[in-house]
Amino acid sequence: MTIVSVYMPDLSGYLLIPGNSLSLKLTKSSDFSALNGAGDALAENGTSGWFSGTVAEPWFERLGAAILDQAGLVPRSGILNVGSTIIADGYIEGTAASVSAPDVLLDTYVAAVNSLRTFTLSQGSPDDDCYLDQLVIISDVATANQKARVIASEYLAGTRLLTVDRDPAFSISVGDRVVIIAVGGGSNIVSGFTPDGRAQLSAALTAAYEDGTLDSVTCIPVVSGSDWRIEFTSIGQLTERTNLIFAVMNRSNDTDSASLILVDTTTGLKFVNGSAYGTPANASIIVTDETAGTGYVLVKSAATINLPCGQKYAGLKFVKASGDIRVTEPWRPCVTILDGIIKANS
Repeated sequence: MTIVSVYMPDLSGYLLIPGNSLSLKLTKSSDFSALNGAGDALAENGTSGWFSGTVAEPWFERLGAAILDQAGLVPRSGILNVGSTIIADGYIEGTAASVSAPDVLLDTYVAAVNSLRTFTLSQGSPDDDCYLDQLVIISDVATANQKARVIASEYLAGTRLLTVDRDPAFSISVGDRVVIIAVGGGSNIVSGFTPDGRAQLSAALTAAYEDGTLDSVTCIPVVSGSDWRIEFTSIGQLTERTNLIFAVMNRSNDTDSASLILVDTTTGLKFVNGSAYGTPANASIIVTDETAGTGYVLVKSAATINLPCGQKYAGLKFVKASGDIRVTEPWRPCVTILDGIIKANS
């Protein structure tokens, strides 16, 4: 059972009037069915304006929340996120309570720290890896405005152990707030949000990629099952190079052999979807201006047909035989793979 609270200072003292009552009714966002039947009674904590009720049912999705009075009227509504116990402002289309905020999968806290990248959550889903590739925002319990944006790389439901893809900007401590936002797996991450919501979410997602310094705010769109031509412009001098390597990956810490696409100027296409590829000529890196560093990566449709959709990491590495700086990665775009509808290529 969970105690759920809502702040309604305008209704403070309302329950002191004989015959008045307030109840909390929760509705699932997936199918709009009731979670807690006719609702649970609310009581005010003194005259603080905070009202609380006990919800016996667990929930694993965002809920619409409606506060009903004794006449069945709704003086207040909102949303209740997974892992949260406080009703927030918002509205879920089709429930008693459209959302101008991202889809929050979990709002909880760090219960134990195993390492800088691995920690136990106080609450979480009963399904392994349900948060895989989603955006994780960690807020320092000691310094509220200090936040880290990382990506979930593993989740073990039995122990609620979450692993992220890189070291956060500060040391994780027990009590740090952890919010997981749905961004990957092919979901449309901005459709349905207000213009301000879209702008804020796009900014947050941009900052979530590695170190927040993408070459462009907008990810480069490509379609699975189609030829890709990914252009790079003025990324720096590419003379004296012995090799150029371009890769698209699910995670920044994936090995080269796990790449969705890996092509270089020495061999051609080497890896597709985490496996060695047998037709090197199906991809190439073309440099059109060696001095400025301009060109494009070409990948044939035969190599892209089964690639998973969603936002992916990408990078172009420059290698030369001599000099003080022989290996650099001057271009690190964001690539969004869209599902192809037509499978035929002829």
